[in-house]
Amino acid sequence: MSQCHRSPLSGYGGETVKPLRIFVNYRRDKDLMAAILVTNRLESSLNNEHARVQVFMDTRQRVGHPWPKGIREEIEDADIVLVLIGPEWLEAERPFRATSH
Repeated sequence: MSQCHRSPLSGYGGETVKPLRIFVNYRRDKDLMAAILVTNRLESSLNNEHARVQVFMDTRQRVGHPWPKGIREEIEDADIVLVLIGPEWLEAERPFRATSH
């Protein structure tokens, strides 16, 4: 009896499925390199002939796209929001600042 191996991101019967969208959130001043490494690893590990992922980092935002609106749209469209918390995260130099839109 043969066993069917299927990627958790692909559909049955080889049909095309929409890419899994991952939003990577990180502290730009402290965790940029870790975010780049994680993003590259996700893309290289999860993109193959059976599955596709789209990983969003704010450094890849389209030129001319409104910043707060673009970030909000990417978060809303994400299937997964991955938050990277580094060793100095609690000692943030800038306090959290809520913005209203």
